[in-house]
Amino acid sequence: VSTQSTGADQGGDPASNIIGQFGVGFYSVFMVADHVTVMTRSAVPGSPGLVWNSNGADGYEIAEAVAIPRGTRIVIQLREDADEFCAKDRVREVLEKHSKFVSYPILLEGTQVNTVEPVWVRRSSDVTEEEHSELYQSLSGRKDNPLYSMQFSVDSPVSIKCVLYVPQYMPQIDLTNMANFGISLYSRKVMVQPRNPKLLPEWLMFLQGVVDSEDVPLNLSREILQESVIVSKIKSVITGKMLAFLNRQSKRDPEKYLTFFREFGRFIRIGIITTESQTEREDLGRLLRFESSKEEPGVLISLEQYLERTPEDQKQIFYLSAPSREIALASPYYESLSDQGSEVLLTFNKEDDIAL
Repeated sequence: VSTQSTGADQGGDPASNIIGQFGVGFYSVFMVADHVTVMTRSAVPGSPGLVWNSNGADGYEIAEAVAIPRGTRIVIQLREDADEFCAKDRVREVLEKHSKFVSYPILLEGTQVNTVEPVWVRRSSDVTEEEHSELYQSLSGRKDNPLYSMQFSVDSPVSIKCVLYVPQYMPQIDLTNMANFGISLYSRKVMVQPRNPKLLPEWLMFLQGVVDSEDVPLNLSREILQESVIVSKIKSVITGKMLAFLNRQSKRDPEKYLTFFREFGRFIRIGIITTESQTEREDLGRLLRFESSKEEPGVLISLEQYLERTPEDQKQIFYLSAPSREIALASPYYESLSDQGSEVLLTFNKEDDIAL
């Protein structure tokens, strides 16, 4: 499609620069249309009516027209293989997926479709648990309620509003296809991508949520967006916020945190192993939990708890890796440490060994 400016398009208006670009979606109409007609007239008194016509292949034509009321009307002639978009339910599905939260009212046969104020732009204190559960279920396609909900907004180093959810249990994730996870990316309440894996480190792949940033341009291609500096900054902010949140939760409600760790502890270990940031690695280390030779079976403690009760002259963390607790406690290595009165952390998988 030719996007050469003619007539009203010229003049350096920023809005004219995004016509036909990714995110606005105007020219994407030709994925389903044979022909499009746009009839419009400005509110400025004396302005002529204009008609824009295009088949999406041979450029476009603009002509003045009479008897066109103020406003804009778009007529889409669908291709024969796209007649599904004549169905009300299909149109509603598309609108609710991509434009459910836009500020301007969208009417479908006289009924407004976008009646919901997005959770992430409201004050967290005004959002109920039921509203969080509804959004979580909509994003995840699951029927359970989130174990944790976290909502925040920041203005630096990038302006974002974000809501994140930790599921009750581990979702099915195909580790060979990273495109299957990620949170939704919005710009000014308009969905840009339903799942963007670049917004999260791999160890947070289990999260559901939305991030909305005015700093994300609508005219970026998906390929450029994946490598965008803005996306990298958003990822850094989310990672830091989630680390701080989980550390707070582990102290505020240890039992609930243990529920989280038993389900998602593997990802904490993956984070320690894969991150290149020493600060992030140390923060993740505070989230680890282990069985101990001085606790009952199934009771988990943190490294901080372990260090608090070690003798002052002990400079090492003693741990023993084995397939099970019984095998670990029967080990001659444990016997020698036990005779010294030393507490030993017990690990039952290779990821723990590497993380330690």
